[in-house]
Amino acid sequence: PVKGFDQLIFAWKKVSEKHPDWELHIFGDDYLGTKEKLFTQIKEHNLSQVVHIKESVSDLPNTMLNYSIYVMSSKTECFPMVLLEAMSVGLPIVSYDCPNGPKNIISNQIDGILVEDQQIEALVNGINLLIESQNLRKKMGGQAKIKATKFETKKVMQQWLNLFKKLKRTPL
Repeated sequence: PVKGFDQLIFAWKKVSEKHPDWELHIFGDDYLGTKEKLFTQIKEHNLSQVVHIKESVSDLPNTMLNYSIYVMSSKTECFPMVLLEAMSVGLPIVSYDCPNGPKNIISNQIDGILVEDQQIEALVNGINLLIESQNLRKKMGGQAKIKATKFETKKVMQQWLNLFKKLKRTPL
């Protein structure tokens, strides 16, 4: 439930009114019976042709290569690895500016779009903006790919090593 897929489906109803040829695919395991609730919502809004719930995949970044946009509708995040995975393959992001995670990764209007937290209309507008501009998708996707390199294991581990070396030299 914290992933906000119910809001994402509601947003997609509005997106699909303007862009009926676009689809929403949600990947993941079922937690707390959420999947059944989402299927019910999809049917109630007549979205069965454009909203698809899929099982988890073992190689998500490779799967993401088949997509154009990554949308994060979470109510809260810590440090969303899936966001970095999407960025690493060049997907532009649309995300709620929920507490913590996304705003610490996404540079708004550069490698993605941060919209006001839990504001469905803002999410719809961000998605529509990227759908309507292939050039913007490519530009933000390219920037996202560059941003993701800042979080590569080798670079992060070097930052940790530098911190430990600095702390070792600092008297308590």
